[in-house]
Amino acid sequence: MFTALVETLTTFGSLLAIIVTLVFLAAVYKRDNSLMDIAYGPIFLGTSLGTLLINNRISALSLLILLSITLWSLRLAFRIYRKNKGKPEDQCGLTYESMADYQLENIFLARNEKEYRAYMAKTNYFIPGPPGK
Repeated sequence: MFTALVETLTTFGSLLAIIVTLVFLAAVYKRDNSLMDIAYGPIFLGTSLGTLLINNRISALSLLILLSITLWSLRLAFRIYRKNKGKPEDQCGLTYESMADYQLENIFLARNEKEYRAYMAKTNYFIPGPPGK
C-alpha cells in the first residue's frame, strides 16, 4: 500500500509541475498573469485526471473525488474568469517588484535591532539578526 501511495504522489507531483510550468509559460508569452489565476482549478483537475489514468486505480471513490474536483475547479475557473474579464491585471497598482522593494526598504531602514525585530514579527519574517551585524 505504501508503494502505491508513493507512486500516486510522485505521479501527481510530476504532472502538477509539468502543467503549472506550461501554464506559466503561456502566461509569460501572453504577458498576462491572470491566466494562472483562471487555470488554478483546472490545473488540479488535469493533474487528478492524469494521475487516475496513469496509475490505473479507478474505483467508485476515486471517481467521486474526481467529480468533486471537477465541479470545484470549473466553478472556480468560471468565477475568476467572470470577475477578471475586461479588467486590468493589477487593480491595486502594486507589482511584485514594488512590493519586494517596499519590504526591503522597510527592513533596511530599521534604525536599531528593536525596530528590525518589530518589523520582522509584523511581517512574519524570521531572520536571525539585523542587517549588517
